[in-house]
Amino acid sequence: MRVGLAIVSLFALAACQTPPTAVAQQTPQLPSSMDFGDPTANLVVKRIAPGLRYVEGRNITSNTIVVDTSAGQVIIDTSGPRAAKAHFDLLQADGATRPQYVILTHAHGDHTGGVPLWKGLGAKVVRRRNSRAAPRRRRNSARDR
Repeated sequence: MRVGLAIVSLFALAACQTPPTAVAQQTPQLPSSMDFGDPTANLVVKRIAPGLRYVEGRNITSNTIVVDTSAGQVIIDTSGPRAAKAHFDLLQADGATRPQYVILTHAHGDHTGGVPLWKGLGAKVVRRRNSRAAPRRRRNSARDR
């Protein structure tokens, strides 16, 4: 009986409450590195210090960093496949025309997409011994049958 009375009281209290005022729905603004738009839109070369510049990755793709040395440029990571050409073109226009090395922090696709572009200019790739510049297809997979 007491449980029934408690339930009825809760419903009565809920009925007396004023409805909440409508709150305008706001779409949360994601950081540019996490949005799902065009990864090549609005890219710019950002200068950090003399001899150090980068293009910030967008849409879950990594940055491409250029360090100028007396022997030429060192490229650190090369962005993902969808944005790599845009990063490459921007950095070329900004003077990154003598790449000696590409250093890959790790072999995920969002860091290795532009490796062929920089290698085409003569850069040597530096990476961990057991990593690859691009993922290989697994052997004996269903696609091989």
